[in-house]
Amino acid sequence: MTDLINIRNIPIFGKGTFKAHPAVFDRFLQHASDYALKKFRDAQADLERCEGTVTWPLIVGPGFAGATHPGADNILIETMYAGHRHIYNSDCLYINPEKRIFAVSDPPGVTTSARALLGKLDRYLKKNAPDTLCSFINQLNLDTAYNDNATLSLVHFPQQSSDGQPTEAIVYNAGDSYVFHGKRSEGQLEHIAGSSQFIGS
Repeated sequence: MTDLINIRNIPIFGKGTFKAHPAVFDRFLQHASDYALKKFRDAQADLERCEGTVTWPLIVGPGFAGATHPGADNILIETMYAGHRHIYNSDCLYINPEKRIFAVSDPPGVTTSARALLGKLDRYLKKNAPDTLCSFINQLNLDTAYNDNATLSLVHFPQQSSDGQPTEAIVYNAGDSYVFHGKRSEGQLEHIAGSSQFIGS
């Protein structure tokens, strides 16, 4: 399974994105006061400078795919309207090929909460079997402070067939991150609903 995992870092805004699509700024610049126009022009320059530099990781493995993309439109709006701008992606990916586990965590804002959450997960898995994850995640939810409420979306492949491919998956989805289940051969994709009030929100 390890040999089949591929991770790529993809820019949130590729080089030349805003030059090729100047209309994305129209909603901000139209009918703006002189003060707002200067603020928006400064923010536009910040966005153009981040082209190709702020990236999101995309991971693809046998039977699953995941990413920590913070949302290009979210970044665009926050940068244009915020008084102080942070162009960032503090979401975290976790992959443990030995235990056949993949997880994504989205922190609340510019924090290290997602990294801390996945650090606890990693330490737990070094000493415990993945089939006890449910009780661990429930306890983690109880122990997590409100301001550290990072989301957790985790996929575990507990068994493998003789050819080494996963035969089933267990999904834990806590918070507002999206997890989809698809059948490529049939062209189907469906959203797996999570618990939005659990851990992250």
